[in-house]
Amino acid sequence: MKNIIVLLMLSCFVSPLAQGQTKREKKAQKEKINAENYEKMKSLIGEKTFEFRGDWANTISGQRINIMNSANLLQINKDSANIYLAYFGTLQPGSAAMNRSGTISFKGLVKNYKTSLNKKKQSIRVTFDTTGKKDPFQFSMTIFGNGNTIVNVNSIVRTAIKYQGYTKALQAKN
Repeated sequence: MKNIIVLLMLSCFVSPLAQGQTKREKKAQKEKINAENYEKMKSLIGEKTFEFRGDWANTISGQRINIMNSANLLQINKDSANIYLAYFGTLQPGSAAMNRSGTISFKGLVKNYKTSLNKKKQSIRVTFDTTGKKDPFQFSMTIFGNGNTIVNVNSIVRTAIKYQGYTKALQAKN
């Protein structure tokens, strides 16, 4: 009787293990999901209708600032952009940007919009320029298949800054 109980208990533990996925199956399933997400993101970026929401700002001096609770966004809708990102950096003395608030803001047409794909890393690189009334900016976005995104912003009148966040489909206006 004791042997039967031991065998029953052992079968309870071994049975689920035998039915579980192998490492190879798990890896194949993960690669399939990543490939599907990458294809969806490529389509989204190709349509030029997406938005980036920033969670973190990284300054050139090494500070990492949580910006999750702020209105930080970069929207691309066809050939135009709506950008409002908190800025933590240094402005060039005497520049026209000195009179502005601590943001990178732009609303208008983008220039030199380019995309390139990195199939190995399953990432998409988007670059474009904006020229507002006072500040010219160069944007470089690295967007991964899962939506995680890194945005680098360069300007001739401000120090560079990097943002980390998430890219998704552009929300329809109500």
